[in-house]
Amino acid sequence: ETRGHLRADAAYAQKLARFLENHDEPRSASVFGSRLRAAAALAYTLPGMRFFFDGQFAGADVRCPVQLGRWPTEPDRPDLRDFYARLLATIDRPLFHEGTWTPLDVRGAGDASNANLIAHAWRKGSEFAVVVANITAQDSQGLVDVGEPPPGENFEIRDRLSDGWWRWARRDLKNGLYVRLAGGDAHMLTVRVAA
Repeated sequence: ETRGHLRADAAYAQKLARFLENHDEPRSASVFGSRLRAAAALAYTLPGMRFFFDGQFAGADVRCPVQLGRWPTEPDRPDLRDFYARLLATIDRPLFHEGTWTPLDVRGAGDASNANLIAHAWRKGSEFAVVVANITAQDSQGLVDVGEPPPGENFEIRDRLSDGWWRWARRDLKNGLYVRLAGGDAHMLTVRVAA
């Protein structure tokens, strides 16, 4: 169902509002649990308007009626604060607003777990980013068909949601970008020509 939604007309997708929670919905931390990173990375890197709700960045679990006018004190989640800080810093780039968005296919890499991975890309001039999310609870791997890489022979790929980075050659990217993700995790990869 998710893949079908992502294949919708681009003009239609630009008009959608993207959110994980609001005053009428249960809190995303309680709904998605260990899959929150994947859900947020996927939802907030799609075309359309992005909404965030008060308490979402702290991982609030309790849904209170807005008429109450106050929130309960809940334990702070530094891991989610760090995750959302990285996510927001990345999607604040013009690439994620003015670029061209494309869904990507993920092929198998030794098993059938690639069916658990959803990927898409943003391109703007020489800027290129790939987002891959594992929407299940099981570890998964696959080869992401990135299409034509930016000009250059060697690339530095950085995961903006962690401190991971890798070097890839153009010929390797043409065969597919290998990813392995724990259940519920995601990559937000920026690709640039290596110096």
